[in-house]
Amino acid sequence: MGRLAQWLERLLHTQEATGSSPVSPTINQAQRNFPLLTIVQARFQRDLLTKFLDAKRPNLSPCTFTLYQYCLKSFANYYEISSEGINAFLADLSCGNARVNYHQIINTFIRWLLKVGYLKRNPLDRVDKPKRIKELLPSVSEEELYILLKVVDNPRDKAMMSLFFDSGMRLSELSNIRQEDIDWSNYTITIWGKDNKQRKAPFTDRSGRLLTDWLYQFSPNGGKSSRG
Repeated sequence: MGRLAQWLERLLHTQEATGSSPVSPTINQAQRNFPLLTIVQARFQRDLLTKFLDAKRPNLSPCTFTLYQYCLKSFANYYEISSEGINAFLADLSCGNARVNYHQIINTFIRWLLKVGYLKRNPLDRVDKPKRIKELLPSVSEEELYILLKVVDNPRDKAMMSLFFDSGMRLSELSNIRQEDIDWSNYTITIWGKDNKQRKAPFTDRSGRLLTDWLYQFSPNGGKSSRG
């Protein structure tokens, strides 16, 4: 299943659960950002949309076809197929990063209109592609870490969770740590990051105790030589 189809599946599930349509603009929104279409304009654009969907149906999966139908119907019903209309439509959407998906689908529609001769110029030339907003993942507090450590009963997993919290290293970096990379005197670990760059990752007494517990249980020499 493609990314657009996966997005549609999540979207429809959200609407079913909430009984709302956060991505479909209301008439009031259309009135605010762009004049409403006349009856003749709206009928003409609906006819274009029907022809486009009929032409695309044989080559689309049912899920992708439903996605095109859903997204373009809210556009063609209220907004003129022009640079101004597309900009207004994208501005009225309240779906965050999903604007990128709408822009992509409108682009497919516009390219078909150009190909069959319904448009002479590409209105998207004057429309900026929406940018995805990268949201920072919530960080784990020290109190939450202690709760997690109490729940986990595997010494290795306890040590890994604590090291992640202290150092911010990546999973790939942590998985490649060797005993000789651990500097017990300075409480740092030598790790190799992207582009084979070396750096020092610090860890706390808590991680040191958990790491020692794991090494004593699972390393061939009991971890004794690691601490000198």
